[in-house]
Amino acid sequence: VTLLAALGCSSTAVESKSTPRDEVSESVEVDTERIDGRQYLFHVRYSGPEGDGTLRLVLRLHTATDFQLLAADTLGRSRWSLEMKDEGSLLLDHRQKTFCRGGEELHLGEASLTVLPITMLPRVLLGELPVSQHESDLEEGSVEFTDSEERRWSVRREGGELVAWTVWVREAPTLWWTRKNKGGILSHRDGSQFRWRRTVEEALEARLQMWPPPDGYVQVKCDEYDLPELRQDQSAPPGAGPQK
Repeated sequence: VTLLAALGCSSTAVESKSTPRDEVSESVEVDTERIDGRQYLFHVRYSGPEGDGTLRLVLRLHTATDFQLLAADTLGRSRWSLEMKDEGSLLLDHRQKTFCRGGEELHLGEASLTVLPITMLPRVLLGELPVSQHESDLEEGSVEFTDSEERRWSVRREGGELVAWTVWVREAPTLWWTRKNKGGILSHRDGSQFRWRRTVEEALEARLQMWPPPDGYVQVKCDEYDLPELRQDQSAPPGAGPQK
């Protein structure tokens, strides 16, 4: 069974809004060397101060900066879509029939994810460290380092595998990730949390192609609205995204 068949829809998406410049820089260091042409299906659950929600998320990955995210509700109905390429990003809100275009500086609107730019999301989902480390830091046990954007990281490895990391904002631990079987747990100091598990992995059949916005969708500015939040867990009509 293909991922999109398992998802039960032709396309789906992610939330976006700007993050204060002092919390995270627009320029980030991301390791782009990945095996070409993989796609993954994740079951994702959000919990936080304002409620709970679930979704099914497909990651179609060419490199860490060339990928698509497709999201649906638990009944397989399209909610939103995100495409990231070197030339920028395209976000589609299938419920509101709007779209916006942006660049690497876009951030996910959920509080747990505002610390990280979009380009880091595939590595988080796949259990990889979002930023590069010096070779001397890739050792067993716990290490701390500061990345090129002056963010402080605490990282722990066991048995040659990354098992946990923490990123600090304004000298305070803000975002925690922990490996959990075939997924992970991402927690924010405000009490919100994402849990996910990977249920399917398979090869892509073709290189990712840029999607045109569907007819009738209205363009908006990415920093002027939010895509549907995970905690709402509301049903949405099927989107008009691409077929596999």
